[in-house]
Amino acid sequence: MYRFPGRGLLDRLLVLPLAMPTYIVAYCYVELLDFSGPVQRTLRALFGWRTVKDYWFPDVRTLTGAILVLSAVLYPYVYLSARASFVQQSICVLEVARTLGRTSAGAFWSVALPLARPALAAGVALALMECLNDLGAVQYLGVSTLTVSIYATWLQRSSLAGAAQIALVALLFVLALLVAERAARGKSQFHHTTGRYRSIPFSDLEGWRGYNKPDATETRWRVEDGLLTLPSNGAGDTHGARDLITDATFEQFDLRWEWKIALGGNSGVKYFVLEDRPDAIGHEYQMIDDERHPDAKIGPHRQTAAFYDVFPASNRPIKPAGELNTSRILVQGNTVEHYLNGTRVLRYTLDSPELRAAVAKSKFKDVQRFGKLQNGHILLQDHGNQVWFRNIKIRRTGNSATR
Repeated sequence: MYRFPGRGLLDRLLVLPLAMPTYIVAYCYVELLDFSGPVQRTLRALFGWRTVKDYWFPDVRTLTGAILVLSAVLYPYVYLSARASFVQQSICVLEVARTLGRTSAGAFWSVALPLARPALAAGVALALMECLNDLGAVQYLGVSTLTVSIYATWLQRSSLAGAAQIALVALLFVLALLVAERAARGKSQFHHTTGRYRSIPFSDLEGWRGYNKPDATETRWRVEDGLLTLPSNGAGDTHGARDLITDATFEQFDLRWEWKIALGGNSGVKYFVLEDRPDAIGHEYQMIDDERHPDAKIGPHRQTAAFYDVFPASNRPIKPAGELNTSRILVQGNTVEHYLNGTRVLRYTLDSPELRAAVAKSKFKDVQRFGKLQNGHILLQDHGNQVWFRNIKIRRTGNSATR
């Protein structure tokens, strides 16, 4: 499970509907969407409509409307029971499932969800009984339910026995659903097989945020099995829009990390990144499937461990796509070094004649600060392909080590 900015507030907001009487929500729903409500008034003002014959709008006082209102009010019963069940599960059983070959999704569907079924059934049962108990909302929305029939039979027809019989039918319906759920589980039971219970850990992206963003909520990055990753979407380079950068800035530093790229994938680690442009510009340590990605076919200056589009790396002990590589970027004074799997594969000097000449031939020739020492962020690139990172470690070097 993951922590994210606003999680605590969202936890509270998700249970807020329980504090709202269903009939009050029904009144608000109708007042908002009815013909005289603000939604339809706004539509008529925008499009010049005058009567109901000029446009179509769904009738709000229907069975569908009642289902929508009751669902909006009563879903916390299911949410709370499900959340409690998932939080209390031990990570041990999920780790065993992963050891036996299940993916994260497979472990959820085959282990975590079945363990949560009793809690889900209890939440659904509570919601169903609340539905049976509701009278004001369904009456206001013009829906005839068993509860309305009980009320009418008791008070309007003066038949307490008849009302009791209808109520019994309603309760039997709920009971039948519970029995059906229990029968579907058969004799399945579970218990913790170790006294050393381990709760499911929470993962954070502390120290990282989106490029020109206050946090990482608009990025696609997530922590999965101890690796920082993002799924493939084939959208290509986001030009910073969904890249991940460090909160801190670094000028002189020693950065090390482990990574692997998906087949045909492309990504990179950028440094000396400033948030002074719409697109994230910085020196890039290229990470790419050299064998399959078309950009790598352009030349060695766009292959793994290169200073992207500027200098190529040489004598690279590279591991193929899908396998973990170890990389390092070392900045000392005006000297920058790229390492791959323990071997130094590139060394260049900032603001040197050789670097200025190479930059002049690159796509960065019009960026005035490019090629010079910067106190900038470290950036992980979202290029639309799946990539995995772990053990990302950085320390300041030289005079910046005291900052």
